[in-house]
Amino acid sequence: MGIEPLFVEEIKVLLQEARCHKGIILTDHNYHAILEVSDRIILLHDGSCKHIESPDELEAWNYLPAVTL
Repeated sequence: MGIEPLFVEEIKVLLQEARCHKGIILTDHNYHAILEVSDRIILLHDGSCKHIESPDELEAWNYLPAVTL
């Protein structure tokens, strides 16, 4: 069970509006949507924070599966 796609888009708009005035910490299994609205990505790994510059780094840390074609 999850959030309907229509509501995901509405939530993304609300997050875009709110981030001008607030700090938001967001976590979700739907990482594609999270990456679209994120200014910064911080990966918590073995008790420390890793600043992530690109989704490729998430693959390198074994957070996301490597994409194979």
